[in-house]
Formats: sequence, C-alpha cells, structure tokens
Amino acid sequence: MPIRLLCLMLLFGALLPGLAEELRYYYTGTVNGALAVQMELSFDGDRVEGHYFYETVGADLRLDGNRTGTALAMEELVDGKVTGGFTGRLSADLRAITGSWVNPDGTRKLPFTATAVAQYKPVLVKRPGYELTGRYPVFLGEGAALQALTKQLGWRVAGAQAAFLKETVRAPDVEYVADFTQEYSIGIAYYHPELISLLVHEYVDAGGAHPNLRYASANYAIAGEQPRLLGLRDLLRGDNPQATLFPPVKADLDRQATARGTAVWELFTADDLSVYTLRPAGFTFYFAPYVAGPYAAGPYQVALPYHAVMTAINWGGPLPLFLRLDSPGAKPGVDPVTGLGAAEAAKLGMDAFAERYLQAVGFTGENATAWMVRQALDTYTALKHAWNDREAKALPAARHTQYTRVRAVMARLLAHRYALEWLTCGGTILYDFAADDAAGQADTLGALIDALRPPDAKDPAARALARADLAAAQAAVAARPRTVAAEECLGDPQDYAVHLSALTRAVADAHALAQELPDRAAALLAAVTLEMAKPVAIGPDEEE
Repeated sequence: MPIRLLCLMLLFGALLPGLAEELRYYYTGTVNGALAVQMELSFDGDRVEGHYFYETVGADLRLDGNRTGTALAMEELVDGKVTGGFTGRLSADLRAITGSWVNPDGTRKLPFTATAVAQYKPVLVKRPGYELTGRYPVFLGEGAALQALTKQLGWRVAGAQAAFLKETVRAPDVEYVADFTQEYSIGIAYYHPELISLLVHEYVDAGGAHPNLRYASANYAIAGEQPRLLGLRDLLRGDNPQATLFPPVKADLDRQATARGTAVWELFTADDLSVYTLRPAGFTFYFAPYVAGPYAAGPYQVALPYHAVMTAINWGGPLPLFLRLDSPGAKPGVDPVTGLGAAEAAKLGMDAFAERYLQAVGFTGENATAWMVRQALDTYTALKHAWNDREAKALPAARHTQYTRVRAVMARLLAHRYALEWLTCGGTILYDFAADDAAGQADTLGALIDALRPPDAKDPAARALARADLAAAQAAVAARPRTVAAEECLGDPQDYAVHLSALTRAVADAHALAQELPDRAAALLAAVTLEMAKPVAIGPDEEE
C-alpha cells in the first residue's frame, strides 16, 4: 500500500479500530439442486433484506424478511408483489443457509442451499463537516488471487474517500450546518471461481443543487497469484469493441428514454460504454445521470445478452465460460451459442449443426478455424448423446441395457485409439479426427436405437457384414506394434502398452457384445469397432 494513502486512511479515520463488522454476505447456491442462484443479504438485528438472481435469467429479485436466531424467512418481491420466498436455517456464523424456496401460496417447495463466498467490510470516515461511508467485499476463499483482490478493493475504497476529501476541502474549525457525504460501495454483480464482476455505486452530496450518483465497474479473471483486470478487448474481437456494442445498447436506451418522455443525449457515444458487469445471461451496462441524459431522467441500465454480439466474442477470452453446455447459468440441454436443444440438433444432423454453430460465432469462410470446428462438433456430440439417451429410455429394459453397454464400449474404443495415436504421432490434427469420430459415434448410436427397437428383423447380410468387420478389427489391433521405442514415443512407452492392451480388450468386448445384438445393431457396432481398431490415416495435406 502506498505510504501516502496509508497516512490519509489513518488521518481521516478510515481504519477506525472500534468499527463493528457489517453483517452483509454474498452467497452462491442452488434451488432444487440444479438451478444456480447468487444472493446478497444484509442482517440488521432481526431484519434481513437483499436480492438474488437465477444465473439462467440474470435479473435481480428483491428479498425482504426476518430471522429469529438461526431461523430465516424471506419474501421474494417483484414490483412490490410477493412471487415466492425462502424459509430455512442459517449457520451460527451466517455463512451457510439450508432450507426451501416456497411459492406464494406455500403449495410447492424446492430445496435450497447457499454458501457465503464473501463478507462485506464497512469503512467509515468521520471528521468535522464530513461523513464518508464505504463498503467492499472480503472474499472468503483461500486462493492468492482472491486475497490480493480483497486488498486491492480495500485500497480502492480508501483512495476514493481520500480523493473526495481532497476535492472538497472544508476548514476544520468551522461548524457546518450539514455534512458533506460520500457513499462508496463496491458490490459483487457475479461470482465464479474463474471470474468476478464488480459494480461500484458512488453517491456524493457536496452541498450542490442535488446529490450525484456515479458508477464504475471492474471485471477480473481469477487465476494464479494476482487477479487480472479485464477490458472489452479481452471479451470481444476487433480493434473497436465499443462500436460493436453501441448499436444494440443505443437502441435499448432510446426505447427507455422514450418511455420516460425524454431522449438520449446527442453527445452520447460509444466511448460512454465504460461501465458494465458480466453475468451468465449477458452484459449489463450502467449509465449514471448526465451520461446518457439529463439528471431528471435518472440512471439507465441496459441488459445485453451475449447472443446479440455472438459473432464478435473473443473465444480466447473469458466469455466462453458462459457459452458451453455445462456453463454456469446454461439452460439444461440447450446450446447457449445456437439456442438449439437436443431434439433440434439431432434433427439437423452433424454437418448442418456444425454449420449453424460456425455461423453463430462468425467463424465461417476465411475465418474458419479447426479448433472452432472441434468445439461445434463437441457440442453436437453432447446434444446428440442427450437425445439418444432420451430416446433409448423407450426401449425395452433388456434392449436399453444393451444400448448402454454399446455406448460404453464405443467410448472405450475411441479413448484408447486416440491415446495410442497421440503417443506415436502427436499433432493437434488428431483432436480434429477425434471430434469427428465422436460425433459420428453419437450418430451411430442414434441409428443403433432404431435397430434395437422390436420386433427384431432378421438381416443375414448385416450379420455377415458384422462378422467380417469384427474379424478385421481383431486383425487390425493384432497387427499394431506391441511395443515402441522410447525415442519413437511422445510419452512413456509403458503407457503405449497399457492403451494397446485396453484397446485389444475393448475390441474383444465389442465382438462378444455383437453376438447378443440384433443383426443390424451388430453391424453398426462392428463397423465402429473396425474403424477404431485401425490407425488414423492422416494424409499428406493434414500432417502438421
């Protein structure tokens, strides 16, 4: 901490030793075990108030209630109307909550749990003519980056208070009618172990015609020893990301201004898009009075979903955290990039889905990249497997068991084949082949479900083909070298032997399983087995 800043904090009372801790916490948790939520609560005696949001939605819902000892009861409010609530128990240190979300009439209850990830630290400066309050989160995790961020935020509050005192000098020996006041609050907009988004509210009253509100924001990537402050160029591609964001933000501001009977100032430009927070649902931009319009119009907020700027997203930055099937806040079974669910992806098929995905992210034509194609194929594979599993539930129990066993043996074949190829060939091109093969296996499993549906149709030609492919698969895996020299292996030669043995067993298991399957299903499994038993054929144009 700079010596000058420390002296200011001590001089003006920012480190008051007797100041009580404010009982305000930020929690992450779930409703019904699957719906991710984040919540901020303030405890004042038996009163409890705050807000929470569902990560799939992103909009804040107000909470108001009370506690008796560790018993907690809160109402969920939207525009003053009760839309639900929470009941449960707090831990003694207020850092954990267990209970239920309850609908308004109490007829539906869903389990709820939450754990505190930060406790807010209040800071008070009192001197003649001034009252300055501040607040910042103290993160409860033990990582070095989180601890460093907590320190930085404490310094930021102290620096803002010192700056306010310097800007509004008042004689210390004069009795003033009213204090100059500043409220400088750093709040958590979103918390994730890899990304933290913060919003600053600064409310100042320095004796002018009216108080003023100012916003600031800070978004951090959390990794290593220090948090990394993010800018728009970390999030979006191109030299001028503000220009990409400006049209949809301005359109929303125009709509809001018209509803308020005013207009957005002509001086408002893309450079004013400087205050924003990040959540799984998208950006939220903040505009204090005088930024987009007159003071009387009040502040503005614009929520901008990521899909509005999908083609500009920097896929080497942090935003893809929110754009995967397993992302926090992602709707189950729905791809955040294309908005397609499992049924729609399965209907499109692998190639059409990949094309739709690449169009959505702006990686087509000259912009196409192999790693983005892999991502498209990986997404399709996951969606297709989800659809296959859903369809397979309609099979008779015995056939469903066979489907599950086929899927498992296919996964083993794929994993050990590419482990062997990587150890002996290397090269990122293998990832492209693996992604394509995995998607192809997902499609094959879809066809397998049809082949497993009763009645079992006899197909001698399919059975003969299955026998031939399985025999060829066993020959192919037997023809692979049993060992490799250390200088020819990218890893441990013993790993090669382990994966070769595992691939041999997987081929044998596939052979045995095929004997139990209907003819067409056996042929499908045999074709995949033969393909996985053979080495990857990399042409001269594909070698790296």
